[in-house]
Amino acid sequence: LGSDLMMTFCSPPSPAAADTDASSATAEQPPLLHFLNDVKSAPCNSYESPSITGINRLPPRCSRRPYDDDDDDDGQRFGGATNKQSLDGVWDFILYPNPSSVPRAAVQPNFQQPLHSLHGCDAKDSTQLHTYFGKSKVPSNFTHDPTNPDIPAKPQYVNVQMPFYGQYPNVPADDNPTGVYRRTFDLPWIGDDTPIQERKRTVLHFGGVESCYYVYLNGRFVGMAKDSRLPSEFDITSTVHPGHNTLAVVVLRWSDGCFLEQQDHWRMAGIHRSVYVYATPRTFIEDVFARAELILPTDHADCPTVKNEALRGRVHLQTRIGSIDMLKERCNNYKEEMKYDGGRFRIVVKLFGPDGKAVMDRPLGADDVEGGIFRSHLTSFALAIPDDHIIHPWTDETPSLYQCVATLVDDKSSEIETISFRLGFRCIEISNRELLLNGRPVLIKGVNRHDHSPTGGKTVSKEEIKTDLRLMKQFNFNAVRCAHYPN
Repeated sequence: LGSDLMMTFCSPPSPAAADTDASSATAEQPPLLHFLNDVKSAPCNSYESPSITGINRLPPRCSRRPYDDDDDDDGQRFGGATNKQSLDGVWDFILYPNPSSVPRAAVQPNFQQPLHSLHGCDAKDSTQLHTYFGKSKVPSNFTHDPTNPDIPAKPQYVNVQMPFYGQYPNVPADDNPTGVYRRTFDLPWIGDDTPIQERKRTVLHFGGVESCYYVYLNGRFVGMAKDSRLPSEFDITSTVHPGHNTLAVVVLRWSDGCFLEQQDHWRMAGIHRSVYVYATPRTFIEDVFARAELILPTDHADCPTVKNEALRGRVHLQTRIGSIDMLKERCNNYKEEMKYDGGRFRIVVKLFGPDGKAVMDRPLGADDVEGGIFRSHLTSFALAIPDDHIIHPWTDETPSLYQCVATLVDDKSSEIETISFRLGFRCIEISNRELLLNGRPVLIKGVNRHDHSPTGGKTVSKEEIKTDLRLMKQFNFNAVRCAHYPN
């Protein structure tokens, strides 16, 4: 397997070839190469190639999750165990000194992990790292796992210098701790008698992994990703099967991404954010972008205070519909909806105020408002807030939030999928060299924040995040600078 990571080609994967069974790989066609077709470029090292940030990763999307009941006051839940399964917990874990020492068998379902052992390793000297077999908690850092302090790889603190010697984008070949995480899982929505072409779309989600990782499911290559502080998702609809599924994740501590992510903080490694699998309908809401615009009176500059009754607002939305049954043809008519096998689909939106009451009397879509735009599977439109609704603006002291519920419906108005997210109405502008929030001057009193826990490293619990926020408010901070990456 180590040689496979070293030889991954700089070429986009072929979806058809990606489904080839990994068991058919030969010496000339290793597991990480077998999905490439007609490779014409020179071979290169994928984890030392800045042009490769991922393979088979789904397009980035907003942080929202589908759920079954749009009356749920959370708006971020899946609505039931039938649509999501967490993979957090204790995984089997093997630590190798470098990628080249990882055997191909380590990602296969029938791999027999040896008993817990540590072969003559001096934990204070990473260059003396030998193979380690044991357990590791997910999410955590294998460099700082509170449940298993025996893992030899340790954190490193650096500021302006790199934590290793090397010329960009090269990383150490021998001293590059590489962990292999393994676990099995079953999915309740994958039935024995359900054909693949009728299955729900199934997605594997990684919240954050440092610094580069390769994913295998049931011995087949699924994809790879970098971007340690960003989530990555992979479509595993055709790879998962009924019964036990074996997931293996090969995590490299060092990659070319370490140069871009270099800053003054503790350098860790491992699966440091949650992992889960979720299901959507075969036609689904792929992405939604929403922006709440607060419209102030034209004379607000002359008024020391503006009453809420004088405020107006609009919600600007851009939506993207996805489908694994989607026809390949694209529509050129801007007023034509996306056509799929089985019918026509569109997205409608409902808005609820901070008090939970509906702002509009019915759901509205791009075809219900003037200026709505359709292009293929994309729509863009703006919803004006009714004049009789008193808008509650968002500020750092009164963070009033509205709930926006987007629903995918078919040509019979049957609901296919519903998602929800929160937004706030605010107006930010600069006037007379002053920063104004909703027409009033505001002084930014900010603090710099890293994702860091004294016990969990880069794995930060919700309670620790809440404690940080309470502490900031107690000392009158009104802004947070997430240190170079999404916290």
